[in-house]
Amino acid sequence: MVGLIIIGLTNSCKKMVEVTPVGSIATSEAYSTESNIAASVNGIYYTLQQQGTIYNSSYNSIFPLLSDEASIGNTSTVQYLQFANNNITSDNYIVSGLWSNGYATIYQANLLLENVSGNNTINATEKNQWLGEARFLRAYCYFMLTQYFGKVPLATTSDYKTNNSLARSDTATVNKFIISELEAAATLLPDGYSAYNNDRTRASKEAAQALLAREYLYRGYWAKAEANATLLINNSTFSLPSDLNNVLVSNSIESIWEIAFSAKDQNYTPYNLVPFGNYLPPVVPSTKLVNAFEAGDKRKDVYLSIIPTVPSFYIMYKWHDEVNFADQPKIMRLSEMYLIRAEARLKQNNLTGAAQDINVIRNRAGLANTTATTQADLMSAVMQERLVELCFEGDRWLDLIRTGQADAVLGPFKGSSWKSSDQLLPIPATEIGNNPNLAPQNPGY
Repeated sequence: MVGLIIIGLTNSCKKMVEVTPVGSIATSEAYSTESNIAASVNGIYYTLQQQGTIYNSSYNSIFPLLSDEASIGNTSTVQYLQFANNNITSDNYIVSGLWSNGYATIYQANLLLENVSGNNTINATEKNQWLGEARFLRAYCYFMLTQYFGKVPLATTSDYKTNNSLARSDTATVNKFIISELEAAATLLPDGYSAYNNDRTRASKEAAQALLAREYLYRGYWAKAEANATLLINNSTFSLPSDLNNVLVSNSIESIWEIAFSAKDQNYTPYNLVPFGNYLPPVVPSTKLVNAFEAGDKRKDVYLSIIPTVPSFYIMYKWHDEVNFADQPKIMRLSEMYLIRAEARLKQNNLTGAAQDINVIRNRAGLANTTATTQADLMSAVMQERLVELCFEGDRWLDLIRTGQADAVLGPFKGSSWKSSDQLLPIPATEIGNNPNLAPQNPGY
């Protein structure tokens, strides 16, 4: 049987003008022309954007409930409460959405790599770009999957029969694959965003370098993390806008990679974060996060907003477009690179360099230089800046786990609902039902 794939049609080979899937076509046809291949690449981005209600709803609103940066506001939705209490069941649709988002995107990337790699009749520059985008997106999805689920199946083919019987690979194998994919992507992808009409929602060489910096940091490869972060910091394509409002705009000068949204393909995250009337929204920044902003920190008035009811309350304001719902999540931005380099330098006993990077972020926020001087205090300073600078962007939960602080921080914050085994999400029950080789379930579920 000839395979069928859903693709997005576009008027340009280089810019994702129209990403909405409009039909299914045979695999052989999808990769028969350069315009069809370009549309197939757009389809990968569209799947990441829309599959599983992750980036168009829950990742920047519900997932923060896993950590100490968010609290339940006004909702009785069971799935939300499960996240807040770290009492997640294997049929939670939000967890299933993360799994389906990752593997649907990976499947389409695998298809493209299989069908384009051996095609020597197409423009070589565009071919490299498309292959680089597919490898980057595949690596990003595996990064997300292994962070949240631990051992996951490593699918590198589009063959359903093979994929539907895969066992879970150990995290070392998956992480090695992520690094090799990103290193390859960095050699294939274009420099900057001129190939994309300056649209930062498409993967560039710099996006691969930035995700490598993050992956190296998480794996403890300090020198490599520092080196990759430095590539971004020294790249004139990026800068830290002095006006913090410009951090949040689409295609910000600080952004390295964003997820595309528009009035047509909407991001409904504000539904969970912004109140309708005077009622609390479903998710609010925790009191701990609100109090973490130091006096004089300009970020508090930009990243948060206070609703002047009686009593007043704070909301998360990074995603607040209730007109067009076009907020674009910042997956990687320059501030993170400074904080990655600070931590990597610290781990290599370069305390002065670490403090300098911390101060860049603090000074932009209107704060004085850090007073920390010891390695332990500087590490606390890095974590403090990561908490307030990157709040609700998907970093806090992963930071607590990778640094071994989850039990110490979340135990007191969550109380009796917290268990050490909560550091991984459950494998969706339907997935284990479809493929028994995914068993055993993660501990605690």
